Amino acid sequence: MEENNKVGIAVQAENAKRKSFDLAGTGTEERNLVLRLLAELLLKKKEEIYLKNREDMKRSEAEGLNPVMLKRLELTPARIEQMALGVEQVASLADPLGQVQLKRELDSDLVLTRY
Repeated sequence: MEENNKVGIAVQAENAKRKSFDLAGTGTEERNLVLRLLAELLLKKKEEIYLKNREDMKRSEAEGLNPVMLKRLELTPARIEQMALGVEQVASLADPLGQVQLKRELDSDLVLTRY
């Protein structure tokens, strides 16, 4: 992978991380809207995603990436549709933010709470 490409990916990852904090501060309806838009975009851009993935797969195979890893990274139109469906399903789940996942009294006046 070219150095410029690595830097570009690192910048995109950092931007995504920053945006995730913004998203966490929004309401349930807004987060679900973003998820539904993502699912819609996956379907709308399915062919483009598929073609770019094929390019990446060919390059990665030529660079000697492990065949098992290649198989895991391969996207087909059906897999992209499944990704969109999975995102839609997440949007339909109850919002876990702010919900207590675990609450346990470890000792008197010492309670462990995980949100």
